[in-house]
Amino acid sequence: MLKEDLEKIATENGVDLFGVAPVGRMRNAPEGHRPEDILPEAKSIIAMAIKIPYAAVRANHLAHTRKKRELLYLYQSYVKLLNDTLNSAAFTLCKYLEDLGFFAAPMLAGAPYNAKDLMGLLSNRHAAVAAGLGEFGWNGLLLTPEYGPRVRLATVLTKAEVEPRPLYSGPKLCNRTQCSICIKVCPMKAIPEDKSVTVEIDGKVFEYAERKKWRCTLSVMHAPPYFEMEKVEIPEDPTPEDYLRVLGLESRWLKQERVGSMCARCLVECPVGKGRKRA
Repeated sequence: MLKEDLEKIATENGVDLFGVAPVGRMRNAPEGHRPEDILPEAKSIIAMAIKIPYAAVRANHLAHTRKKRELLYLYQSYVKLLNDTLNSAAFTLCKYLEDLGFFAAPMLAGAPYNAKDLMGLLSNRHAAVAAGLGEFGWNGLLLTPEYGPRVRLATVLTKAEVEPRPLYSGPKLCNRTQCSICIKVCPMKAIPEDKSVTVEIDGKVFEYAERKKWRCTLSVMHAPPYFEMEKVEIPEDPTPEDYLRVLGLESRWLKQERVGSMCARCLVECPVGKGRKRA
């Protein structure tokens, strides 16, 4: 069957988790960011995830706990490598589908398409939840039962009608009343305790924190305060203009060295999926 063939190809190209959803599961996405807005003929959403190796997660943890930025480079290098692996797998699936006569479009792993609005053309994490790979954590990230949030994601939209995977229905992965690690470890205080957003996917309602995106982005792209920004004044609710101001103050050495995320605290420290390996 087509689903099995696609999953086999994805797995052979390094993908760890594979799921499929009908495009209707993302009908509540913002206008302009629905599958049909990108590929009008789209019938199916293929979500793929690849786990972040333990060594990279451990290096990130040590970099922050020891306040030694150089340790971040192992994590950053892995992120780039995993993105490249996912993107290659996505292109391989697209080529296979098009050879069968089905249009297909890859939604790649990596940075947002619209840097000012901090919004991708299509949300890979929402697509992954729609395709049954897991649920949202309070941090807003995809949580998978296998690896927690420690995954990278890519998506393929296709005209082919591929057998869908049910939404995740296992034990609840994030219990906000019992765990607040993502709130505590965020160096920018970008994850609130009580402000949330909700999203409905295929009749199931998900809730996660109304993250302060620009505060988060300052930490992700320009390092948490204890690395580079101790003397930089950051407003409680930064605007894109505040972000550009901080960009102009960024260390020249940091510009030279940075190749990926400088933070990822909520991803690394989340306890979900750490049954075998703990940072």
